[in-house]
Amino acid sequence: MRICTCLYLTSRINTSDKLMTHYIKLILEGKLIDQTGGYETPTEEIDNASQLIKILIRICLWTWSENMEHNGWMNSLARRLRDYDKTDMVMGRVYSNVFDCGFIDMEQSWVQLLLIFSNKNDSVSKEIKEAIENNYITYREKQRLIGVLSKICNSIEYTKIKLTLTLDDLQTKKENLRKLLQEHINMLKKDLDMRLQDAAIDVHRLDSTARKTSEHLRKRIKKTLPLSLFKSIDFKQASDCFTKHKISIKIDKEPYAEGIESIPYINEGDIQADLILKDIQRIILSNLFSTGCSQHTVIEDFNMLIDHIKSSADLAGKLVLVMSKEIFQQYNRMLFDNPNLRELMRKNDDGSMNITTESGTRKVYFLPFVNQPFSLVVKDNYFTKLIIREYDNNKLVNVTSENIKSDSDKFKLTLNYELNIVFEGNADLKIAHSQRVTSE
Repeated sequence: MRICTCLYLTSRINTSDKLMTHYIKLILEGKLIDQTGGYETPTEEIDNASQLIKILIRICLWTWSENMEHNGWMNSLARRLRDYDKTDMVMGRVYSNVFDCGFIDMEQSWVQLLLIFSNKNDSVSKEIKEAIENNYITYREKQRLIGVLSKICNSIEYTKIKLTLTLDDLQTKKENLRKLLQEHINMLKKDLDMRLQDAAIDVHRLDSTARKTSEHLRKRIKKTLPLSLFKSIDFKQASDCFTKHKISIKIDKEPYAEGIESIPYINEGDIQADLILKDIQRIILSNLFSTGCSQHTVIEDFNMLIDHIKSSADLAGKLVLVMSKEIFQQYNRMLFDNPNLRELMRKNDDGSMNITTESGTRKVYFLPFVNQPFSLVVKDNYFTKLIIREYDNNKLVNVTSENIKSDSDKFKLTLNYELNIVFEGNADLKIAHSQRVTSE
């Protein structure tokens, strides 16, 4: 609490203030009693910069353990303070939704406080050395601390000093502080490098990721995406017509390395499944664009397209794939102007829409994300099968990994899967649309 108070006071000083400098020093040295909330708190005397850095690290670790954002302790520490009624008062220790601009530039406030006690003999404290060597501080926390200390170190030169220090003394203190901060940073970096060298790829974690990704991929395929156009989806052990595909993504190393604590990703497996699904969509569309067409026509807008679909008897039992974003936007606008359109175009569970006429039923499927100025008319059974090969233990995805040498704290995670797509013949008709660019 003393540190919070001093940071707040320091951030409020506009010019050099001898009295405030003296007052802040008394607080930090423990010569004033902390009576927060009516309770006397035992105070630790602070008489050197390394001791203050130790407290800074404690504040960081405490903040992160409370799941605050990365630089939360710097940018919005006042949100944790209770009974905050006035712009010049700080009381309490409990998290609250209070914010004050005095806590925005905390790097510079830390520089101010550290310079008060900076001297030539400062070195990394025994407690911090033990915490680093014995791995009391996690791998991720060490990475964060390097970032925090580096920011403070870089702020030394351009920080406007508001506390009262002589000019000669100030330059010496700056050099001493810079050296001390760099010593902490180097110690943390050295420890990280050693742990990275000793770390090995965690094959069990990769296997777990393969299972999770496979589970999510199965769920994705059954949703109303373009993949739902396929009449059947099979998972088979072997086939001569499979095509291998790989997706590589760079990820933080520690979750997939033995010897470094494992930090699960949010939605792990879910994200990888989405990447594979997008890759499959690209493969499908690529095949779709290259398919041959026996007929071509030009239809400029949505109304003309619907009239053509309703009036053409040869489109009965056919599927119209609308890939134009502009046509889809016209359809959405028409829903407001023509309420009967919903009755005409009834939506199916797979995302397609039925248009029923005297000559039979046609299906329309919008693919606006493709954003190409044409539509294809195909047979209702045009998409016959999508087959994804299964690997061992019913996995659709095989996950491998390798270390990226130029970026030692990263892995390249490779997702492998094998795919076969079967189309039934060619498209019957290709409809070209206007390529006008809408403002939406």
